[in-house]
Amino acid sequence: MSLSGPTVAAASPVTRGVVASALRQLRRSPQGQRAPVRWSSGTCSIMDRTVYARAADPSTSAAVVAATSKGASNPAAKQESVETLAVHGSVPEKYTAAWNFFDSIGRPKYVVAPMVDQSELAFRELCRRHGATNAYTPMLHADHFARMPKYRKKHFTTNEQDRPLFVQFCANDPDVLLEAARLVEDSCDAVDINLGCPQGIAKRGRYGAWLMDDLPLIRSMVVKLHENLSIPVTCKIRCFPKVEDTVAYALMLQDAGCQLLTVHGRTRDIKGPRYAPAQWDQIKAVKEALSIPVYANGNVGCLDDANRCMEYTGCDGVMSAEALLWNPALFNPSHSAKQPDSAALLLEYLDIAEKYNEPMSIVRSHVHRMMIDWFTAHPYLREIALERNVSMARLRDIAEIIKQKVANEEMQYPPSAYSFHYGGNKQGKTMPAECSPISKRIKGTGAQAQPGVEIWDQVLRDDPESNDNQMRLLEQQLAKKSA
Repeated sequence: MSLSGPTVAAASPVTRGVVASALRQLRRSPQGQRAPVRWSSGTCSIMDRTVYARAADPSTSAAVVAATSKGASNPAAKQESVETLAVHGSVPEKYTAAWNFFDSIGRPKYVVAPMVDQSELAFRELCRRHGATNAYTPMLHADHFARMPKYRKKHFTTNEQDRPLFVQFCANDPDVLLEAARLVEDSCDAVDINLGCPQGIAKRGRYGAWLMDDLPLIRSMVVKLHENLSIPVTCKIRCFPKVEDTVAYALMLQDAGCQLLTVHGRTRDIKGPRYAPAQWDQIKAVKEALSIPVYANGNVGCLDDANRCMEYTGCDGVMSAEALLWNPALFNPSHSAKQPDSAALLLEYLDIAEKYNEPMSIVRSHVHRMMIDWFTAHPYLREIALERNVSMARLRDIAEIIKQKVANEEMQYPPSAYSFHYGGNKQGKTMPAECSPISKRIKGTGAQAQPGVEIWDQVLRDDPESNDNQMRLLEQQLAKKSA
């Protein structure tokens, strides 16, 4: 990890002199300025008037040192700010607890991401049947969840087989967040705070990635849950443009009590995979800096991508979102060398959704995403799904038609579903699952291929009729039919 800033000579383990030097630099810095410094055996970062110091070897020296600098500009408070530091001689107990928790749930490494109206119980069960080892609920609004019983009943369902399970909330009030979290702490393994949603609705509601402008608030929410829940608190974040800021942010969350961190390797200004690739280097830097389990999120379009991401970043697991919507068997090794059987997966999902009486609006959304390639190649199948009062039986007809025509060689598999993640497959070439889209479609191969925006823009220009654009058109049509 490379951080700019002056070098501070100091002995290991961390000494008060090291942090005192950082505090002096902080007092010389404008309010809120991030000013990382380095010493001979670690890194000391300053973020929002708080010093976070991490030694190079957390097993023999301080893992994290935190010192609030409020009032540090007051001469009478300078000495107290330094003398009251909690300098640990070994890894703090809460980091050991984080690994004990991770062990207790089986160290799951293939994870279903939280997706609004998409990662519901039926879809989680489908993904678990096909290799997923952990799953998150859809993002829930803490305020609605705490105050509205009907909202809770509609948006949160689970069962004994639905484990491990992390329940994710968005919030901007620590007390409201705790009130909501207490309602689920007996029904899940951890409560996750959404700090990564980049959408405009999150900006207007002041939650998700838009809380990155108020780090003290974020810290207070993590501390509130960590100190008052019987289960761990975890967080999902996006990156700052500068890696040193992302690392300091992650260290702050760890120090506040976060026991597992998911890092989406994009900034909040990047809304999805069609705009820019995730930066695995940022995720790798966070993993190297932290003493708790870390999940990576971004650029995972197939099982081969997932394994390569873990190898490159050193992370303890990978999370996939949109790619799973197209192929719920993404984490299934038996599907790793061939195109997934979308028709069979659709029938399996419909059976589960009917068992749990999932809302038809959610079911139809999954049908469109799972079958997008077939709908693009054979529009008459799409018309069945778009019927105003379509039934489960009619949706099953789509899969049965495909199975029968493929068996009779009247249909061939359309371009692979994996192509959606990085632009469409305009030329009609099938992309096998073992080939990473980012490796094949962008200059460079393997995990180290981290293309820049210029190359990415060229890919999108080459494929203006991408499956991603087709999906948006389908959703618009579905909205019109339902109106």
